[in-house]
This record gives sequence, C-alpha cells and structure tokens, in this order.
Amino acid sequence: MKSIIYIFLFSVCFSIQVVAQKYSTLLVEEWTSSNWKNSMRMTNTFDSNGNVTKEASDSWNGTTSIWENSLITAHTLNSNSTVNYSITQSWDKDMSMWINLHKMMYSYDASKNVLTQKTQMDIGTGWSDFSMTTNTYNTSGLLIKSVGQAMDLMTMQMKDATQTTYTYNADGTENQSVSQNWNATSAAWQNSMRSTNTYDASKKLTMILTEDYTADVWVNDMKSTLTYNTNGLVNEALYQDWDATTSAWVDTDKDIFTYNANGSINQLIKANGRINPE
Repeated sequence: MKSIIYIFLFSVCFSIQVVAQKYSTLLVEEWTSSNWKNSMRMTNTFDSNGNVTKEASDSWNGTTSIWENSLITAHTLNSNSTVNYSITQSWDKDMSMWINLHKMMYSYDASKNVLTQKTQMDIGTGWSDFSMTTNTYNTSGLLIKSVGQAMDLMTMQMKDATQTTYTYNADGTENQSVSQNWNATSAAWQNSMRSTNTYDASKKLTMILTEDYTADVWVNDMKSTLTYNTNGLVNEALYQDWDATTSAWVDTDKDIFTYNANGSINQLIKANGRINPE
C-alpha cells in the first residue's frame, strides 16, 4: 500500500500546485476498521519572517496512543531567506537519540533560483559528498535542464547519472519534461521517462501524461486528470495506470479537496486516508 503522505506530496509538488499555503501542522489519518485513525503528523517551525526553519514528522503508536519521533529537518537560512543548508535526522529508538541522515547544501543565482543542490551523507566519519544536482535556466528564469550526478565510490569522483530537460509553451507554462539516464558503456544519454502537461484556456493544469521509454518508443505509464471548482481551486485529482494488455486506462486513486473560506486547504480525502492541514 502506498503511503498516503508521499502520494499527497506527489500531488502537490508534481501536479497540482493547489495553494501556496504555509501550514503549522499536517495530520494524516488512515481509514481503519470503519474509523479514522492517526497515522502521521508533520509540524513546521517558522522564523519571524515566516520562513520554515524546522520540519518534524511523528508517527502514531496505536499501542501506546502517543506520537513518536520519526524525522526532523533543520534549515539554516541565508540573509535573503534562501536555504543555505538543511540537515535531516532520524530518531533511533534503541539509542534514544537523533541520527544524521543527510545534509543538503544549495547555491543560487541573483534571482534566487537554485543552481546547485549537493547531498552529503554521514557514514560515521563525518559528512561526505553523495550526489549533486546542477540546474540551468533560460533568460526568462525558467528551468530548462537539471543534471544529477552521483559519487563513484571507486574513484571518489562525481559522475553523471540522470538528466531532465524542460520545454515550455509560448505562455510560459511547462509543456514537457524528458528524463534520461547516463549510459557509461555507450557514453550517451538514454531516454527514460517523459511527462506532458495539458492546460485549459485559463492556464490551469488539467492533465499530466507520463510515459516510459521502452524498446525505443514512448509507452503510456500513468495519467493524472485534474478538475476545478468555481473558485478555480482543484476539486478532484484522478490517477490512472496504463493497462498494456487491454490498452486502456485503469483508475488507481483519487484525491478530493475541500477548502476554507480563505482558499486554504481544509482537507484532502483519499481512498485510504485523509490529510488535515492546520
């Protein structure tokens, strides 16, 4: 079963961009035995300028009926409110202490666009480089290429691993993204995945088609279809997988959104759970 929180993050970040909402707490509940039961809780801490400085997630222990530490990410900010670096830690129950997982370091251009994102891991000897993403933008400030590199533990050098290129429509909306993997044997980029966006006359995203590159052709994989309410906010998001045997789309999941009077999300209801922002 997919974790509901990751499906939610996928929906918001990848497809919907529903509202620019700064929540203090996200409560995730799962439908179990005809009742809503706690599953996960995410809590944000803000500085005096409204910037997120800490993100914490707790998991619900149904036996003891208490929230237990899970993950925590602390952000150190630059003077212009961009993130300088972030450190993520996980809670070790046996040792009753936080353990370093990874550190993310960022660099920016004059417009605050992320140029590089370096990931370091703590393997017991301090922080060591693990991967890096380098972004390129066009003159309009739109992301046109993102190259991911991974550390080769044999040579201790960063090597190309993935690449995503982005194209845009004349109105500035994203048309398509194509992901590729680096083939060291042929020394060339090979197609992996492609996402194509469809919009209505108001530039609202209505569909995302995801395809895999198989046997030198693009093959349907997933599809997300969005509908909106009269206020222009996402009402439903339907997710489908492609059935190659029947050559038809098969429903897999659906999100239903409700909103507060100010347009902020009141609740996200899914087939197997719900999310309540506060």
